[in-house]
Formats: sequence, C-alpha cells, structure tokens
Amino acid sequence: MNNTIIFEYSKWLILLCIVIAFGYAFLLYFRDKKFAELKKSKVYLLAAFRFLSSLIISLLLLSPLLKSIERTVQKPVVVFAVDNSESLFLSCDNKDDEFNLMQENLQNAINQVSNTFDVETFSFGAYLSDTLFYDFSKKQTDISNVITEINSRFYNKNIGAVILITDGIYNKGSNPLFNLKNVMYPIYTVGVGDTTVYKDLIVQDVEYNEIAFLNNRFPLVVSVFSKKLNNQNASCNVYQNGKLLASQTFTIGSDNFLQKLTFDIDATKAGVQQYLITVTKIAGERNTINNSKIIAINVIENRQKILILANSPHPDVAAIFNSLKTNVNFDIEVAMANRFTGNVTDYSLVIFYQLPSLKNSVKDIVNQVIAAELPMFFVVGSQTNNVELNDLNLGLNIAQYNNSYDDVNAYINPNFVDFEVSDKLSSLLQSSPPMIVPFGNYTLSGQMKEILLQKVKNIKTAKPLIVFSSSEISTNSNIGFIIGENIWRTRMHCFTQFGDFEVFDEFFNQIIQALVLKTDKNRFTVKVDKIIPENQDVLFKAEVYDKIYQLTNSANVSLSFTDSLGNILEYDFKKTQSSYVLNIGVLPQGKYTYFASTEVAGEKLTTSGSFVVVNSDIEALNLVADHNLLYKISENTGGRFLYPHNLDSLHTFLQTNPNIISVSYEKQELDEFVKFKWIFFLIISLLSLEWFLRKFWGSY
Repeated sequence: MNNTIIFEYSKWLILLCIVIAFGYAFLLYFRDKKFAELKKSKVYLLAAFRFLSSLIISLLLLSPLLKSIERTVQKPVVVFAVDNSESLFLSCDNKDDEFNLMQENLQNAINQVSNTFDVETFSFGAYLSDTLFYDFSKKQTDISNVITEINSRFYNKNIGAVILITDGIYNKGSNPLFNLKNVMYPIYTVGVGDTTVYKDLIVQDVEYNEIAFLNNRFPLVVSVFSKKLNNQNASCNVYQNGKLLASQTFTIGSDNFLQKLTFDIDATKAGVQQYLITVTKIAGERNTINNSKIIAINVIENRQKILILANSPHPDVAAIFNSLKTNVNFDIEVAMANRFTGNVTDYSLVIFYQLPSLKNSVKDIVNQVIAAELPMFFVVGSQTNNVELNDLNLGLNIAQYNNSYDDVNAYINPNFVDFEVSDKLSSLLQSSPPMIVPFGNYTLSGQMKEILLQKVKNIKTAKPLIVFSSSEISTNSNIGFIIGENIWRTRMHCFTQFGDFEVFDEFFNQIIQALVLKTDKNRFTVKVDKIIPENQDVLFKAEVYDKIYQLTNSANVSLSFTDSLGNILEYDFKKTQSSYVLNIGVLPQGKYTYFASTEVAGEKLTTSGSFVVVNSDIEALNLVADHNLLYKISENTGGRFLYPHNLDSLHTFLQTNPNIISVSYEKQELDEFVKFKWIFFLIISLLSLEWFLRKFWGSY
C-alpha cells in the first residue's frame, strides 16, 4: 500500500506555517524575560513543544489529505457448472460405473485447476445451485439460465472460464446460443450422455382443459412421437384407476413420426381425477419411461336450477328451454308470471322473458332476486314495459321512440374477449332472419359487456343486442339482456344451415354459464392449484375477512395436509401486507387433502380441499445428448469441447489460453487528517506536557 499526503492549498504555504510556528515559539520563550532564569536546554524544550503544536494546528488549516493506494491482484475465477438433471442418469446403460468415473475425473480436474485459479462449483437443473451435488434428480434443465446466473453472480469479477458439464439437452428456457452476447469469457463444454438415436415411442404431450364439468364429455388431444419405428403398429390408451376408458391404434409412417389422437372422455365423478395415457411398448425400445403420462383434471359439479319466467307463451320460450336442456348441468323450469307461486331463491338463475310488462309487473320478484344476489337474464320484446325496466336501474336504459320497433340482424362485437365465440356463429348470424328490437337509443352502464351488436340493413351500428355484466346493485349478482325477440328463428335457421342446433345452443349456453358462475363469499378462503407438477413448489394463499367483509391478517392461520399414505404435516401461514402465504416446497407425486383454520374475534373459521401432484417426466422425453449444441457454445465463446476422459487436459488448456490472466485492481482512498483522533490527542499531549513542565520548573 502506498500513502501520500496532499494539500488542498499550495504547498508553499507550508513554509509560512513553519515561519509562523517558529516565530510564535521564539517570541514566547526567547523574548520574554521571565524565562531568563531557566537553563537554555529547558527553554529550547518548551519552545520545541510550542513550535510543534502550533505547526500541527496551522498545517491542519491547509486541509491536508492522506491518499492511500492499495493494489490487489485477482486470479481468474474458473466456474464449474455440472448438470444434475434426470436425463444424464436415464441415458446411460452402466450408470454407476460411468458416473463414478465421470465424478472422479471431474474432481481431479477441479483439484488441478484450483492450484492455479480460484474455483467456484455449482450444479444445475432448472436453476443454478450453490452446491456441487450428484443425485441427478432435477426434473428440468435450463442451460440458458445457467449462463444468465453466472453473469449476474460474477458481475465485475475476473471470470477466466466457465466449465459446463452437461448432455446439451434443455427443456426449459431459450436456446443457450441466443444468450451468449454478454459472455466475455470462454466456455469449455464437457459432453456427457449418449448421442445415439434409439427406437422410441413417446407420449410427447397431452392437450386438455384442467377443468371439466360433471356428466359432460371433455377432449384429450394426445401427441405421440416416434423414432426409428417406421411401419410399426402402435396403440394409445387412456386409463382411470386401472380401467380402460378409450383406445386408438395407428401405423407409424416414418422414422420421425408425429401422430395426434383425440379422445372424448366422460366426466363421471366430481373432484380432481387422474388419468393415465400410455402407448404400446415396442420391442427394442431403450427408454420406456416416456411411454406414459399422468394428467389430472378438476371435475366440477355445477348443476344449476334455472327458472324461465315468461309474460305469455312464445316460441322464444321454447327455443330457450330446448337450448338449455342440452346442458346436463341445468335443470330448467318454465312458468308464466301471473301463475308463479314459487320462491325465486330456490333457483340459480331467473330468466325474465318480456318482463316487466303492462300486465305483469315483476318488481317484487326482481327485488327478491337482487336481495338473494342471484343472476338475472332479461329478454326484451314488444310486450316489455321499457319504462318500468329502466326504473329497475339494472345497467340498461332504453329510450324508445314512439313505441316503435325495428328489424335488425346481429354481428359479433370484435372487442368481446370474455369467452371464445365460434367462427360458425359468425357465419350463422350473417344469414339469420332479423329480430325485432325497440327503435331508439340505448344507454349501458360501464360494467356492461356487449357480445352481439345490431346491424340494420347491412350497416353495422354500435347499438347493443346481447349484453351482460356484473350488476351495479350487488357485487355477487350478474345480469344479462337480449334486446329483441324472435330468437327462435335464429335457432331454426341454425338447423337449416348446419343440420343441427349445436352452434346456437353452444353460444346460448356460454352466456348462461357466464351468468351463473358462482362467486366465493366465504370469509376464509385458501387457494392452491388443483394440479401441480412434481418439480413445482406447492404455494398456498389465504384470505381472511372480518364480519363486514374487510381483509384482515391480525389472526394466525394454520394448515395441515395429509398425503396419500395418511401422513399428516402441519404448517403456519406467513402474514403478508393484507393476506397470508405458505410455500411448502416440492412434494412427491400423489393426491393430498388439506384442512386450514383460523380464529377471528373469537369465531373459528375453517376450510378444506384437495390437490394432486402429478409426475413431470419431461426429462425422459428426450435422452439423445446434443453435443453439437455444446460444440457451438464453445466455438462461439473461444472455449473447447471436451469429453469426460479429456478432463485431465483441462488445466493445460486453461493455462495456455492467453485471455485467461490475472487482473490488477487499484483501490484509492482519501482521508482528511482532521478525522484522525490521534492528531487531536498529539496536540493535547504537546500542550499539556508544555504546561506541566512550565509549572514544574516554576515558570508561572
């Protein structure tokens, strides 16, 4: 370390400080006669103390600084990153011998390199781990993330090289070649695994909705990929609890062949249901782990009771009834308004057909529905009393001109995105007979969403035809409107055009399904994904509401869950700003049930549920090592591609690389002398000693 004293003012002022200090000491001790009796040696000593203390004080007025320069030499850092994913282990025949040899060679290489360089070791799967571990259990591989993490962790450090030991197979993240632009160091890749392509039949992917409705059919689209099995026959099967639900056979058409198979499965039981999809195990297959895949689907029991309350008989009422009864989750009842004696709270949805009318005011019934926070659906027609409908303040206001009506067609609102509308519906609407709608102006609340708009004589208008929204009256009640009658004609035209009512019925059921969607009103809710891959953390979120439905997190929330073997584990949630969170990490494959509880103002609240952890066999889908990718990574960064048996040469390669050198860093610091406490004590000591000697020698 080099230290230098610098001054903020001219160094010539130092001479002035010396002159002032000397003059002050001289005048004090050599011009004052009271020191004449002292020996000259004593006077000189006292003058020296005064000179030094005065000089130090005057020099401090020049703001001196101590400049320290420290030079350090940083050896290059060599980073070893070892792939710890399942694919390495699965691709080897003689696993124990191969990996024992690889680990031995790797450890020897690390020991050699550490004699010359600073060494950091990591293992990785989907993420980079700080420990060098060999259990080959990671369910995903993200090589691109490894490069990003190393760049981040060793930012502004002297990275000499990165040694990447992997099979080159990645199934998460982007192609690592696209992530090399910020790499300023060579990457030496060590290719492990088998590059031979063997016969393989793979359940590559299963496309499905994670939610299905009880007693409905749902599709499974299975993608089967095969290698080197041209002209072979194979079959794909779907099982539940060991029972075969569906099967299809097919012939493989080439050595690299992809077949998509669609299965329609009946949802016969509510709850989270697991299904096993398998393909034939063909002779000569080396990897049979990827011949099957387990999925889970949350089957919801969503049976709804719907009341169609009509002003009078009309073909539209029959069309609505026949359309809704195609949904096995709906129980439909039709009643005339003047004869209805039931309780509207017994229903999940009330459809008011051309109500309120001049003959039948349904204000009391509407108020009962609103009080019960039930969804409503209104069909407006020539019998509707629009004045009374407007007075209900439900989000739609119709200003009708002279009680007149207009014939309009429909077109789909291009900005509607709440659910997908089929292309066939658009074709149907283009040629459907017109509907009768009130002629006038329409005003919608900001919550209303327009599904269909009016088209008058092929001119598209912005006037609504079918709308729905969350009501402004109650946050838990949905409201919808069809502003027109004679929808039965559209349903009949659907049969004429397509040979069935499916397109119309599907669309109408979508609207009703959106309206009857239930909102959870519980004061204590716990949310967790119903289906969780086994390589993903299980994350719970909880919310607690007080009696006026305001969020609170003053209470403690506990959770216990039971695995498929009956083991019970207990946890406590962590509080966040207004709710709770609990991460219990990765769980093994299986079905789990949970029970959560809390206590708010002396009231105990509980909730329960279940979830399924499904297998994640993505590492087994492809076991063909990609050494070509590793070669390109090394080539693009100035490194080398090696095999495990070449690791003993790694140290030599690193030493002979002219770009891997030590770096000298210079650290400079400036400190003000006035901050040094020892200078203060030195001045005090000089003045105190001077005063003591003067007193001792009798000068005062």
